[in-house]
Amino acid sequence: MVAAGWSSIEYVKPDSSEGVVYVFRDNSPNSTTTVQLRGLDPQAKYRVTSFNDRPGRDRVMTGEILMKGISVALPEKWLSEGDGVAGKEFASQLTYGSDVLLLTRLP
Repeated sequence: MVAAGWSSIEYVKPDSSEGVVYVFRDNSPNSTTTVQLRGLDPQAKYRVTSFNDRPGRDRVMTGEILMKGISVALPEKWLSEGDGVAGKEFASQLTYGSDVLLLTRLP
């Protein structure tokens, strides 16, 4: 479940040990949405790695929390600001974005 103007697709291994989630913002006025995941082990802990986030900023969350919903904000602030001198002609691009989340069950 995502807000209007957003879409997502999730793939999870049958044993729920790994998964990948693709999230897209397509001109939505909402800069954040909540993505509810499925097929995970609610008792397990997962490392969540965002391709948009800086290295080392992985999060550890339970399957139960992930299935209730994980918040996603696009475009990612540190990626969209760049050098801070982008002209106003690029402002409309701030209503778009995408991210890939990798899920890895921890031992």
